Amino acid sequence: MDLDIRTLVVMLALSSLGSAVIIFIIYKLYSEVPGTLLWAYGGFIISGSLILLSLQGILPDLVTIVIANTTLIYGLSITLSGMRVFVGRSSSLKITLTTPLAVVPLLFWYLEIEPSLVIRTVVCSLAIAGFSGVIAYELLRETRNKGKTAQRLSGLVYAVNAAFYLVRIVFTLIQSPSGSFLMSGTVTAGLFVWLPIYIIGVTAGMTLMISERLQAEIKTLGGLLPICTHCKKIRDDNGYWNQVESYIREYSKAEFSHGICPECAEKYYPDMDLNDDD
Repeated sequence: MDLDIRTLVVMLALSSLGSAVIIFIIYKLYSEVPGTLLWAYGGFIISGSLILLSLQGILPDLVTIVIANTTLIYGLSITLSGMRVFVGRSSSLKITLTTPLAVVPLLFWYLEIEPSLVIRTVVCSLAIAGFSGVIAYELLRETRNKGKTAQRLSGLVYAVNAAFYLVRIVFTLIQSPSGSFLMSGTVTAGLFVWLPIYIIGVTAGMTLMISERLQAEIKTLGGLLPICTHCKKIRDDNGYWNQVESYIREYSKAEFSHGICPECAEKYYPDMDLNDDD
């Protein structure tokens, strides 16, 4: 059982590394999509933490339990910052870089002072569920707008991940596993049923979110545009009337610079000399 779980952890680490590499390559190709570099950093950190977890019994417990689990939570926290940037909010890096430190004294205490695999599992699961839940909230809070299907699906993946870890807490308290994480029986086995699905879902979701963002940015105007005869506002697909400038900024990459045409200059500024270059 020890070897099997260790092997599964390594496989998950490699899967997470592959996911991070994919996102990093996409960032290099399309660096204008905000937040993607933080997603890649989060994936690299999570991959490293899983490698440390797989080395329990080989490296000191302080490294493979306290540092590894804290690093895992850091990976999620940095991913959260990237998601906030992606949806147009501040990264809140100061908060996301300091919050995971709260688990360090708890993990150390229940490793060295009062050893308890149950409490360590509960602490880590709560932290992971919390960050996953906040990521889900950030992604789902704005998906009522059209064209954000991938963002909605990604949010649901993180929401399910949060729910899974809450369920894991319940089963951990019921079964009260002891000893090593690598030998904790069905509680850990259930974890490895879900995590491959989670990694695939997150990777696919992030990739599709980037694709949706790029498609939205290159979208051009076309077809018939309903425009008011008098005020010249344009009606969008949701039935709202918008100023011409606002509509074109929203649905194309065009920007505006303001000037005065000859007819309006003659009508409103008759004393202006349009041919005066001084």
